[in-house]
Amino acid sequence: MKLGGVLIKSNNALAAEREGRFPATAIGKALGVPAAAVLALAPDDGEWHHSSKFANVVRYFDLETCREYFASDTGKAALAAWREARAAVTVIVHENQTVNWLEWSGSRAYPKATEYAVDGCSVTVKGGTATVQTPDGKTFRKRLTTRGFMFRASATLALARGE
Repeated sequence: MKLGGVLIKSNNALAAEREGRFPATAIGKALGVPAAAVLALAPDDGEWHHSSKFANVVRYFDLETCREYFASDTGKAALAAWREARAAVTVIVHENQTVNWLEWSGSRAYPKATEYAVDGCSVTVKGGTATVQTPDGKTFRKRLTTRGFMFRASATLALARGE
């Protein structure tokens, strides 16, 4: 299927949707379950299709099979355990950190990275995401796996400790 001349779903993906198989986001909306829970818990027969102009692989799930699973006692217990595990993510706060990151500008064809380094930041890590608050009050979030992002104990803290 094309939208504005750009492929958004393969013809096989459209056929699967006519037959009652959908991506996790559509299943989640239909059943009132988070898409991440569908990806983690739902019965999967290994079906996938391409979507977007980049031909991304998207997993497809049968709506009726998922409906039966999440209505069953096993599915309800698994969903409750999944939600509990997600809520139990620990939060770690690092004070007085030196944070390095990149901010991108320019165009896709000619990207330009600007490097930043700020001393004395507060970094809160929850799961795989870091929320950084700079001394001047600017707050931003970065994934821990983002290239160009890192934080470490501030040099001023090391000097104060005599290291």
